[in-house]
Amino acid sequence: MEEKSLSSGYQLAWWGLVIGLISLVTLLSSPIGYRAGLYGHRSAFTIMEFAAYGGVSGIILTVTGFMFSLKGPRRAQLLAAAGFAASYFAFHIPWSLYSGAREFPAINDITTDTNNPPAFASLAQIRKSTGARIDYPWSDAAGEQANAYPDIKPLFLDKDVDAAFDGALDAAMEMDWDISSSDKAAGRIEATDTTFWYGFKDDIVIRLTPVDSKTRLDVRSASRVGKGDAGKNAERIREYLNNISK
Repeated sequence: MEEKSLSSGYQLAWWGLVIGLISLVTLLSSPIGYRAGLYGHRSAFTIMEFAAYGGVSGIILTVTGFMFSLKGPRRAQLLAAAGFAASYFAFHIPWSLYSGAREFPAINDITTDTNNPPAFASLAQIRKSTGARIDYPWSDAAGEQANAYPDIKPLFLDKDVDAAFDGALDAAMEMDWDISSSDKAAGRIEATDTTFWYGFKDDIVIRLTPVDSKTRLDVRSASRVGKGDAGKNAERIREYLNNISK
């Protein structure tokens, strides 16, 4: 009976390892396939979800296999440990992304001026072609943004517009954004930032306006895909404004 239990433990550990590795590869294929243009973001997220389910299955199998093989050969325990590690990462990464995103409102267009948001000009056409909205979602976003990100406000600089524009452009370049246009006469800078894992494109427009002897700087950061952004656009604006304020 004990020998049969040990054999079952080894098999469970083995299959847990196999499922864990398959789930991990599936997880990695989600951003890789999206970046390669093999499928859209919805399919990529579905693949990531399947990887998480596989990870849960692998965790159950490897833990059970480990328990059954405690009195058996060390090889079965090592298989279970390796399978658990692979399964854990396959589950934990999607779960942490999902649970983290739930802490933020389902908005992906953030601006320092919700009454008169900076408008996209040079990036308007590419946003249209990708199905991203150009107009600011007034009724949906302004109230939710005020509650979630009350610190996202205009920045006032003790400089004239020309001097402020040069500093704003330098700060944008330091962010490693892809600058699409910089129009000093119009007081507008437009750029695109690419996220690390999936390569999502988020567009930024910066507007500088003279106010007496100062310059008011407004920023808008909007994603091209999805409904929420897990706080990424607000985080981007904060980082940019902090860089200018240094």
